[in-house]
Amino acid sequence: MPRVPTCKSVVFSIMALLIFLSTSSAAQSRQADAVQSLYQKAREAESRKNYQEATGYYEQILKLDPTLHTLRANLGLMRYLNEEYD
Repeated sequence: MPRVPTCKSVVFSIMALLIFLSTSSAAQSRQADAVQSLYQKAREAESRKNYQEATGYYEQILKLDPTLHTLRANLGLMRYLNEEYD
């Protein structure tokens, strides 16, 4: 016959899940903040026509989140404007 979980084990499991979710969302928030900060720096570098600097910021962003395909296109544009045709 299967063992019925006790109230303590259920509470412990719920607490563990909540702790995991809160630390996970905090890490995601920090990553989102880092991406936003790097994006602002990239845009500022672009406005100064410093395409090499902007390229570096876009590369850093894509290391944090490679799913940001629009920013990958921006990276390609920065490389083009910097005459990096490889």
